[in-house]
Amino acid sequence: MIRISNAQGLRRFICLICLVIAPAGWADNELVAKDYLIGVGDLVEIKVHGEDDLTVQARIEERGTVDFPLLGEMRVAGLTAEQVSTRLEDGLRGDYLIEPDVQVIVREYRPFYVHGFVFRPGSYPYRPGLNIRTATTIAGGLTERASEGKIYIVREGDLKHEREKATLETPVYPGDTIIVEEGLF
Repeated sequence: MIRISNAQGLRRFICLICLVIAPAGWADNELVAKDYLIGVGDLVEIKVHGEDDLTVQARIEERGTVDFPLLGEMRVAGLTAEQVSTRLEDGLRGDYLIEPDVQVIVREYRPFYVHGFVFRPGSYPYRPGLNIRTATTIAGGLTERASEGKIYIVREGDLKHEREKATLETPVYPGDTIIVEEGLF
């Protein structure tokens, strides 16, 4: 029998149960929007159908490029998986292959970050389907001093680094930073 002594503990317990029974599909690449932009820190796998020697698995480094056999260094940061596939197919077509079929899969996403009044602030591996409720649970949950009304998010790619007001249901994407501020009481 599990005994929960306060509302905060009950909330953390429920969030933990939600994580355990979350749909297995969240780990799959299929649930990420087709317009997901590959970025620095992502781990991608590139496969060319029927050409095992052209399979590449690489983490996107600071320059935003990947080194691909026969074609050399190619910029992939800021592109969708489909755009990368098309560019590689175009590069391989003719000189190297007649009708290349390239598949690009994001195997690991760049992390998201949680700061402020959570039990374990820091960076965490992203997985599709995250919202702030789940992300803060991964970070150990909100502390007693945290304010659910003072949660902000800074989106990766926002050059001004402006904080947006957020709720526990606000979606979280790779590279985002969540800030949980203190409540007065």
